[in-house]
Amino acid sequence: MGLAVLLAFFFLLFRVWPEWLRVGVWYVSWYILVFLIGTAVVRAIVWFALFHLGLDFWIFPNYFIDSDNILDSFKPVLEAGRREDMFDLRMLVLRIASAFAIFFGVTEFMKEPQNLEDLLSGSGEIWDDVFEWGQNKFLGIPDNSTAIEVKKSAR
Repeated sequence: MGLAVLLAFFFLLFRVWPEWLRVGVWYVSWYILVFLIGTAVVRAIVWFALFHLGLDFWIFPNYFIDSDNILDSFKPVLEAGRREDMFDLRMLVLRIASAFAIFFGVTEFMKEPQNLEDLLSGSGEIWDDVFEWGQNKFLGIPDNSTAIEVKKSAR
């Protein structure tokens, strides 16, 4: 019980932690968040690509399942199988139409080389802004955009 109380006080006194510890916790938190979001995106893209072939392929199939142990979300690493509706005519038409729509969208997007450059630079700027904002919030650095303006009196 004493350990639980000490642990609670440790986290409650976050503001008096040394800056190196706060920065370390921030970097660990940030990279865990990037890993989780990146894994979710890659997982969805891989599933969607193989869906068009009539296959179910999952990276971390228990990724979004709530369980007692967080590490169970990452076991097993891969799961593969054939979809039950692999030879269903309606699903075949849907998969073909979806593949053509994706192909058409990608070709239209790639007609202008500037589109890809804008996408990459914009996403990099967004990640940088989110990282900087989070680091400032985490370390307690005041944000100048929300500073209270002091109005001069008429005196």
